[in-house]
Amino acid sequence: MGYVKHNAIIVTGNSEDILKAHSRAVQIFDVEFSRGVLSQKGSILITPVVGGYVNDEFSFLIAPDGLKEGWPSSDYGDNARASFLGWLRSEEDLYLDFVEVAFGGDFESADVITHKDAR
Repeated sequence: MGYVKHNAIIVTGNSEDILKAHSRAVQIFDVEFSRGVLSQKGSILITPVVGGYVNDEFSFLIAPDGLKEGWPSSDYGDNARASFLGWLRSEEDLYLDFVEVAFGGDFESADVITHKDAR
């Protein structure tokens, strides 16, 4: 039996870099979720890019997948998040900040799982 834990990623950066990251996130999530029997694309979890008020800062959210931890289908979201975070870390020329958080559901605390400066 699985349990619910919400994992989400928030990415913020300048307009050019955020569009590159958003495009890559859509690609990774769609490819990963197409490996299974789920009927929807993984990119439904990715919000449009939203703008900040000043300083050319833009953001998007990768929402929790809603899949129970411990079930085989939860691997789609886990693998997609890991692949995307790996891509973010490899792109040293992009000015992006990011954080992955876990919260809610059956998970009794809220935690930062990783962020830009974690190694």
